[in-house]
Amino acid sequence: MMTDEPAAEAGRRPPVSVVVPFAGGATEAVAALGRLARLRLGDADEVVIADNSGGQAGDWGELPERFQVVEASDQRSAYYARNVGAERAANEWLLFTDADCDPDPGLLAAYFSAPVDPDVGALAGAIDPGSAPPTVAARWAVARHNVDQGRTLELPFGPAAATGNVLVRRRSWADVGGFTEGILSGGDIEFCWRLGARGWRIDARPEARVSHPPQSSLRGLTAQVGRWAAGNAWQNRRHPGSSPPPRTGAAVGRALVGAPGFALRGQLERARLKLVDGAVAVSRGLGYRRGNASPAAGPIDGEGGIVIVVDTFPAVSETFVASEIAALRRAGAAVRVEAAARPERPLLGGARGLRVNYLEDEGRTQRLAALAWLAGRHPVRCARDLLTRRRWPAAERLPLRGLAPLVRRLAAAGDDHLHVHFASPAATHALRAGGLAGVPVSIAAHAYDIYARPTGLLGKLAAADFVAASCEYTRLDLQEMLDGDGAAKVHTVIMGVDADRFRRRTPYPGGRTVVAIGRYVEKKGFEHLIAAAGILVRGGEPIQMVIAGEGPLRGSFESLIGELGLESVVELPAVPDSQAVRELLERADLLAMPSVIAGDGDRDSMPVVVKEAMAMAVPVVASDAVGLPEIVSPEWGRLVAPGSPEGLATAIAELLSLPAERRAAMGDAGRAFVIERCNTNREAERLLALIGAARH
Repeated sequence: MMTDEPAAEAGRRPPVSVVVPFAGGATEAVAALGRLARLRLGDADEVVIADNSGGQAGDWGELPERFQVVEASDQRSAYYARNVGAERAANEWLLFTDADCDPDPGLLAAYFSAPVDPDVGALAGAIDPGSAPPTVAARWAVARHNVDQGRTLELPFGPAAATGNVLVRRRSWADVGGFTEGILSGGDIEFCWRLGARGWRIDARPEARVSHPPQSSLRGLTAQVGRWAAGNAWQNRRHPGSSPPPRTGAAVGRALVGAPGFALRGQLERARLKLVDGAVAVSRGLGYRRGNASPAAGPIDGEGGIVIVVDTFPAVSETFVASEIAALRRAGAAVRVEAAARPERPLLGGARGLRVNYLEDEGRTQRLAALAWLAGRHPVRCARDLLTRRRWPAAERLPLRGLAPLVRRLAAAGDDHLHVHFASPAATHALRAGGLAGVPVSIAAHAYDIYARPTGLLGKLAAADFVAASCEYTRLDLQEMLDGDGAAKVHTVIMGVDADRFRRRTPYPGGRTVVAIGRYVEKKGFEHLIAAAGILVRGGEPIQMVIAGEGPLRGSFESLIGELGLESVVELPAVPDSQAVRELLERADLLAMPSVIAGDGDRDSMPVVVKEAMAMAVPVVASDAVGLPEIVSPEWGRLVAPGSPEGLATAIAELLSLPAERRAAMGDAGRAFVIERCNTNREAERLLALIGAARH
């Protein structure tokens, strides 16, 4: 098998950035620096300490050479701190360890003692207890292999490694959107499962060792186990079946029977350990019922305003939600987010600076406490919700206890409007929560939720205080569905573009690079664009085509590219975030958006990337379908029949034949249109006006 990393014995290894989250005080900081300073660093290696202490560490003083400390206190979450440290790090390989670990001096070389295959995203080193203190809690941890990478690598749901000692390839870390932020525990294992889902392997490097002393007191041990159990429950909510509930009763029963039996036989150490088994089982059972949100993501007071409700946040494919939130905040609105879950591939850092709460973070204890509060505060509303819940799609009916924490947060914050993106399960949750809290609800319907999966759509639209359509095409369809008086509550609110962010920084390239960006799914029509590239090449047109994205049709596209002999013409790169989109548009001569109506009815409404390209002064070739005719004009682009490779080829050839100065002028005209008609700040003001009317 091919490898891309040499062995350390050959005298060469890649440089490594050691990333260490820190949340202790000044004394712990001095001790951590002393342990890390024993690492044998190469000239290009570095140590990045992500200070998550909120100022408790004090002044770090003079640091050893190639050490740096970065501030990471916005969230009290070690996973957030790891991401911040990784973002600041300079190297392709990121070694994550903890501040209370004692790394072997030769740790970095040991990781590269054997070649690393190119599909390996992470290497799991060994974690041993070192010189464990002579307490019963510490002895239990050693005997029960409390921290053992060998066990995590054999987890039934998939191999994983703890962040006490794991080397991660930067490309794989970025590919999955980094560690999950805003949580207390379980993020390292879940990160590895996401690596596996993206096709990255995890290998073991048992010779790469760190020591991690176990908890010395029973109180510390049970607290640690309870915290880990809360992380296990969170993992199970995200990946059902991955971390089943512990069998607390059986474990406690075995401890109560086993401890006296061992004591009677004179096996006092085994009796003591069996008693610890029982205490740990109780803590694990209680912890599994707790929530897993970091303190910064907890309940809030006195910040009443608008709550944006979504199924997942922050999603790479839904940056328009974050853009709208930013525009609302610029307009002076107080905004926070309620989401059911985080996406499998989150937009790295996309939730920072926002108050975001997730239903997936809430444990049973938290939900039951909130339910008791809700039933006591609003018994009539609770009864009404229970009597009317059948009006909502069966698959979207959360138990009342599942909604109760959200409603309690609404009351604590004094929020007075819920605005939902997509008429999806999030809309059902918001409409019920709005009814329980006495807060108006609006729904922004987009496309997938209207045409491909309109689950309970009419009922959701009818129950909303107003409906926002993303273009005139969808507004007319939604008004037709509601008919009569209900049609009047449908308004067009375009998903605008931040024209300051999407602005050219370099001159228009004036070459022949055609760019398309989007999910590799049928509705994007990219197979027709690849066929158009074949027509252009056969006609002697020199072009380069970049179709950036990811999705289920990648294999089909690769096969078509091979059949047409376009391997040197068409690229299929990933676009991990909006910055990558911006950089790709910077070097584009032309954007293609060959949208079609898919077989299941799914379609684009008004793709945001087209407006982003226009804001970047890039001419556009698009399908004459759905909302695209509303924004693509002959002054800055061309419209062609959907599903027509010939039409695409003709339009692309026509525009690329124009002088570069003419194309640049077309791009400028498109940018002027976006600033005038698709301005995110102006659309935010429109939305705020609608919300203001709904509040009264």
